[in-house]
Amino acid sequence: FPLAVFLSVLLFGHRLSCDAIGSGAWLDKLCIHQGDDKLKAEGIRLIGEILLRTKRMVILYTDSYLTRLWCVYELGNFLGQSGIESVRFLPLDKYVFLLMGFFSSV
Repeated sequence: FPLAVFLSVLLFGHRLSCDAIGSGAWLDKLCIHQGDDKLKAEGIRLIGEILLRTKRMVILYTDSYLTRLWCVYELGNFLGQSGIESVRFLPLDKYVFLLMGFFSSV
């Protein structure tokens, strides 16, 4: 599955920047420290600060997205600040299907 995500962004990333994201984007890849409680608390606090500066959230959605606590936390935090009109869901299965069609025709 990580390969499908990589290929989706590689092949369709230009569409995201034009249609969904706009002229600038920040890819959310936050890592919360799990071994040190002080660093963990700081990382969680920074999520809110980062989201305060975020104008629009584009979610590469899969069925497992809402089963991950951090994803739900970020989405809830952002929705509370910006509202649903600032969130765009892009189902990854749609892009995986397109990739499968592309590679089967090559």
